[in-house]
Amino acid sequence: MALAEDNFLYTINRKVEVRKAPGDRFKVLETLQPNSKLIFLNKEEKWYKIRVYKSGTEGFVHSKNVK
Repeated sequence: MALAEDNFLYTINRKVEVRKAPGDRFKVLETLQPNSKLIFLNKEEKWYKIRVYKSGTEGFVHSKNVK
């Protein structure tokens, strides 16, 4: 199944941490470079559940860190 362009998000112009759960206190699974491509899965308040396009890692990023 092909994903629509609006299913993609990109990290902002700084490194962004992908976390195990929605919150700053949870384990960092991966640190992404600026403008990394993400697949949007869900939204939980101010956090997005995503899959990193390159690595396949699933986790959460704060909505302020993506565009």
